[in-house]
Amino acid sequence: MMHIYSMRGCPREHYIFWISLIAISAIAITKQVAGYFGVVVSIGSVAFFGLLYYFFDHYAWRMPGISQLVAIPNLAGTWYVTGNSVGVDEVMHEWKGEARIEQTWSRIAISLETDGSRSRSAMASLERDAGHGFRVIYGYTNEPKGTAEELRIHSGTCQLVISSKLDSADATYFNDYQRRTCGTMTWKRVLENGD
Repeated sequence: MMHIYSMRGCPREHYIFWISLIAISAIAITKQVAGYFGVVVSIGSVAFFGLLYYFFDHYAWRMPGISQLVAIPNLAGTWYVTGNSVGVDEVMHEWKGEARIEQTWSRIAISLETDGSRSRSAMASLERDAGHGFRVIYGYTNEPKGTAEELRIHSGTCQLVISSKLDSADATYFNDYQRRTCGTMTWKRVLENGD
């Protein structure tokens, strides 16, 4: 399930104001023009705002021109992940997996699946990282699969530094006292998805 994420330097309330203003103005003008022709328009400003907001939230924010205006990168898609982790035993473990990012203008979900476990984000923050691209910091819950007996459910935090081309990322992560591991990851985008 997707959750709200913050975007540093992107005042979302300004965009909501403009969507509201467009909805109110468009309905008022439409009703005025339709009245001259004896046509009754039954959609209200609130309903039209809902339609406009949904369209903007799911589609318009990614369109060329608008995407530069809102300055939120589209990270949605599938990413190939390789990682290294170190625990209290100080032994390096290599692993690989697949990450999936689902994203709208206002919501995001980041999931990662390996042979032994699945994790899913619970919160996220996104900001422009001068000289690098973008930085995503997210908290997650990791659940082991039935085959990974040494794992327990645990929480962690990950910091992704995403390239300006939005095709790769380097990451660091650490887990809570249940797991007591930390590590690094390399993400490569293999499929871009706008849904």
